[in-house]
Amino acid sequence: MTTKHTPGPWQIHQSSSGIEIGTQHVGGSHWVVCDIAAPQSAVALPNARLIAAAPDLLAALEKALAVLDNDGAR
Repeated sequence: MTTKHTPGPWQIHQSSSGIEIGTQHVGGSHWVVCDIAAPQSAVALPNARLIAAAPDLLAALEKALAVLDNDGAR
């Protein structure tokens, strides 16, 4: 599978102005994957954590599919 997203790990950066999810590149530059629109919402931080886990969740799903394919269970 070809990667069509910003590679992880993604991190959460929370400040007084909001919540950003992004990744840090070599050289220290930071690239924002997304911003949380309503950072004061009760679900903003849990949603940010779920979004930040997306690359890891994709990797786990790909491994699970490979196991299922190899076992013939699919």
